[in-house]
Amino acid sequence: MSATMKHVDIEMIDDEEEKPKVCLRAGQSIVSVKPVFSHDGKYLFCVSGTVVKVFSTTGGGCIRELKGHTQPITDISLNPKNKLQILSCSSDGWIKQWDYTDGVILRKFNLETPLYGIICFPHTSKLEVAVIQKKVKKKGKIKKFVHFLYLWF
Repeated sequence: MSATMKHVDIEMIDDEEEKPKVCLRAGQSIVSVKPVFSHDGKYLFCVSGTVVKVFSTTGGGCIRELKGHTQPITDISLNPKNKLQILSCSSDGWIKQWDYTDGVILRKFNLETPLYGIICFPHTSKLEVAVIQKKVKKKGKIKKFVHFLYLWF
């Protein structure tokens, strides 16, 4: 007996225990936003739609979910000024600064346009952030338009 879903095949193996065998079919990347490790390597941040999932690298389990965006998250970045914080941006136009140990939003800013990337500059006295607002394809090349938020925090 077997069942098939969009990207998953489930087959029953004929043995004494009859455990299901789950196979994930993939032909492309199933990760749209690159995962990021914490500064100390104890946590892994993975984007899943509108949520940033915080995984423990020692136990492997999801220990927290950072929820607050209403549209898909397009990028995440560590805060170089505070080792317990991460920033996210989304196609909903919001940049959010998170304390990932408590799972709370510390600050947020709405640019009222879809955002496609976030960059934090580590060599400044205050946190400076740049976001990619548009990706335009011209002559086969993607051009990115960047907006700088100097001394945002």
